[in-house]
Amino acid sequence: MQTRRWMLRTGAAAIAVTGGGISGCAPSLEPVREPWRQASEGFGDPRLDALAYAILAPNPHNMQPWRVRLEGDDAFALYAEPSKLLPETDPPNRQVTIGFGAFLELFRQAAAEKGRRALVEPFTDGEPYPVLDDRPIARVSRSESADVARDPLFGDALKR
Repeated sequence: MQTRRWMLRTGAAAIAVTGGGISGCAPSLEPVREPWRQASEGFGDPRLDALAYAILAPNPHNMQPWRVRLEGDDAFALYAEPSKLLPETDPPNRQVTIGFGAFLELFRQAAAEKGRRALVEPFTDGEPYPVLDDRPIARVSRSESADVARDPLFGDALKR
């Protein structure tokens, strides 16, 4: 009869034989980390540099349900991409809206790293109800600021 103790011994023996587990079989994570590497190198435009971090923000089902429309030299409007909403698992768009909050917070942190303050105006054309629609989620502008505080959590943004 196979007991839990037998299973533990067999599992431990398998780990010892394979040299510590299946890490040798795991694919490299470098291709997965490529977007984060590109974000850390930047694009030369401070707005795009901060957006490069924001578009990689965590969100439900990793759908990246956002569209960005650049406005002027230092602003943008943030919209929901209707084809990437989750009507079956998130009918009121609650989780997706939380993801937009993560997007805006990561943008704010990335902007602060470069000494710029992100000015976020949520739902400038009215709050969408009952679900997200084609109105902007937020309009964001940036301004240089000598007293903007860097966020200590930003250093870990690329480690997740």
